[in-house]
Amino acid sequence: IKVDVFNKDLVSLDNSLKLNITADTEIVSQDGKAFKGDLANRKLVVLYGVSTRSIPAQTNPSKIEVLFEEAVDVSTLDIVVNNKKIDAPSAYTNEQGTVMVPLRAIAEALGYDVVWNDTLQSVMIGKGISLTIGKDSYIYMKTTPIQLGTAPTVVEEKTFVPLSFFKEVVRVNNAQVLQSQIVNK
Repeated sequence: IKVDVFNKDLVSLDNSLKLNITADTEIVSQDGKAFKGDLANRKLVVLYGVSTRSIPAQTNPSKIEVLFEEAVDVSTLDIVVNNKKIDAPSAYTNEQGTVMVPLRAIAEALGYDVVWNDTLQSVMIGKGISLTIGKDSYIYMKTTPIQLGTAPTVVEEKTFVPLSFFKEVVRVNNAQVLQSQIVNK
């Protein structure tokens, strides 16, 4: 049994175990009901048998229990970039539990130019980061597209991306929800 938070690649935070989900893996929430959401960045109880001797060890878990998290209303949190609160549309949590943040306000606070292409419904950030609304495929400097499990969306004419976009695609060292603020450093 392993209890830990697992990242988007399903590797535990202590880097000791990687999960390989199979059709036989039972995935339930803490109340025993089938869980259909994203497992990334959630605290999981993992039941498994055999694992590899690699680092991290890999296993095909027999059962995963997704622990309930204390709900945080991210819409009430300040968005802080480089230790300064910025004026930005409120973040929100989508139906899959992913924190979505306003792209333009944060990207511009980080010093990037942001260009909207209405014809393609796409955004170019700086000279090498691009994304298309509704498509879970983010491009960083012409590399293989990065998938975060959540496509960018438009809410009230503002583009929102998953918070993980700033860490995984823009390569900001620290993008997380803290006690009273969403921090991007």
